Amino acid sequence: MYVMWENMEPINRVNISESIVRQMIDLISKGVYPPGKKLPPERELMQQLSVGRSSVREAFQALAIMGLVDIRPGLGTFVREVTNDVAVPASIFAPLVRPEDAEDLLEARLLVEPSIAAMAARRHTEEEIEGIGRLLERCKDASRSGEPVYPLAGRFHVEIAKATHNIVFTRFIETIAGLFAVRGALMERHEDYLDWEYGSHYAIFEAVRSRDPNEAHEQMEKHIREVTRFYVEKEGT
Repeated sequence: MYVMWENMEPINRVNISESIVRQMIDLISKGVYPPGKKLPPERELMQQLSVGRSSVREAFQALAIMGLVDIRPGLGTFVREVTNDVAVPASIFAPLVRPEDAEDLLEARLLVEPSIAAMAARRHTEEEIEGIGRLLERCKDASRSGEPVYPLAGRFHVEIAKATHNIVFTRFIETIAGLFAVRGALMERHEDYLDWEYGSHYAIFEAVRSRDPNEAHEQMEKHIREVTRFYVEKEGT
């Protein structure tokens, strides 16, 4: 039996997925849905929140990327036990998911991610860079076939961080990757966004592959500034 979803706020339709994620995180952090608890099925949430299936799925995917839930095909979505795999407690995500805090996320990303890209350019292995290249090809294929790209796009940043061989950097990006997923899902609706994103990611990839830390730093900084500007302009934040 599910509890307390009747206490959730009406969903803001401008940023539906973000609103769902924010409220789910709040309930999880308060212990309403403790570790091991099954979240309501998609259809029930669709009816209770008056949202579409895609919005619920985007929210579940974002929570999974954050490491807060496990999606088990055929069984449902379950709250995870908080372990070292979750770098930051769930409660810290709630304010970050709000669209009005895009500037705070920009500030944090600009401070860390360009340096991550530069370090990845110095430290990556050939196996790692080949894997990132394959991931970009999957992004291109998904875009061409009309499939969601945002989970793969978020993964790109995680794999760049892993190539630094620095666990703190990796955990930081894994922690905020769910925010990329939520916002990416919104922006994919806009014409030419996916082509721009692929080109921007590829420029970062090329700089890392070429072992050019200065260029990698520059391309990552450019990417973060442009994607944030795009989000603010298109989503009205």
